[in-house]
Amino acid sequence: MAYTEEHTKESLSRAYVSIVAGMAGIIISKPDHDYGVDGTFAPVKGTVDDGDSKERFLKGACKIDYQLKATTVWSYDNEKKEVIYDLEAKTYNDIVNRSSDDQPLILILMCLPKDKEKWLDISSEELILRNCCFWWLSSGNKTKNRGKVRIRIPESNILNVDAIKNLLDKERVRRMEFFS
Repeated sequence: MAYTEEHTKESLSRAYVSIVAGMAGIIISKPDHDYGVDGTFAPVKGTVDDGDSKERFLKGACKIDYQLKATTVWSYDNEKKEVIYDLEAKTYNDIVNRSSDDQPLILILMCLPKDKEKWLDISSEELILRNCCFWWLSSGNKTKNRGKVRIRIPESNILNVDAIKNLLDKERVRRMEFFS
């Protein structure tokens, strides 16, 4: 089978994001073409139609785009409780550029164990995917580096159900302030 390790990493990171978004009741859409965005989170809004009093569900207008990376080349700072990752400078600048736009771009980083055999365990009772995804949003300036930029992601930025909901809530509030 000619499936590369990079494809496996990408598949695992997509699955993680899909599972967490599904549990949060969030829609994921993926663009047809890759222009630095791997997907978009959007909330589902319930509404009642006056005509028949049945609740209908619609895709919410507030959304967050994300860039997804999966890696085994990361480290953890126990003292500062941060994930350390060397991000490609061009990707870093894409994220910084979007942070100044009206639609921020978050990085989602899947931190896999170095040993490929530890990535996934499946039994009749559970599926274990190690380790997890973290989210990061730049607040810095563009870099002139040509290679990589070291980023530090707080451990508290684990991508889980609450994180996705909180990110969308903050984006909704930010957009309301931006357009008022």
